[in-house]
Amino acid sequence: MKYIVGLIAMLILFTSGYFFSQWLQLRQAEKNQISSEVILNRIKEVSKLVTVEGYFSEMYNYKNYYNLEWSMFTKKALVRVKAKVSMGVDLNKVNIKLDNVNKVISMDRLPEPEIISLDHDIDYYDITEGTFNTFTPEDFNKINSDAKDYIRKVAIQSELPARAKIQSQKSIETIKLIAESAGWTVKISQPQSIKG
Repeated sequence: MKYIVGLIAMLILFTSGYFFSQWLQLRQAEKNQISSEVILNRIKEVSKLVTVEGYFSEMYNYKNYYNLEWSMFTKKALVRVKAKVSMGVDLNKVNIKLDNVNKVISMDRLPEPEIISLDHDIDYYDITEGTFNTFTPEDFNKINSDAKDYIRKVAIQSELPARAKIQSQKSIETIKLIAESAGWTVKISQPQSIKG
């Protein structure tokens, strides 16, 4: 009888130890909860003609320090920025008139090409913080914004605007060809000269 009671006691002890270890594992398991709410603020109709896309990959150095550039007061990051810049013309800025009777399309000259969209990704490398100067979420937002501005400047100084202008003219020639094959005439107004 003593052996049976001892065996039951050991069985209860092992069973409770097993359930206790399972309970501990469940408590320590990582828990993630994600909730989201998407709100559509507004819809805007646009007429934009994307004529070229440029793909950029740049290394961007960020450094911030207080009066002295000592390691304990300096934070820096090496950032790789990959971006796609779409350039073209905003057709909302073009005045287009249709004359259905005479089958004439009158339109202004296309405006200068502009950046239609800029999509970018950032990878952070070699993030170094000083003892008295550490990164904050605002710093990362500023790096993101500065990197986007940097890519915008690089894109404007590149050959992208000139290529966009050439491609815009080719697009207009294609539109003229299609319209003329349907019996329409396309008239593009010349810019008015400035009298001085």
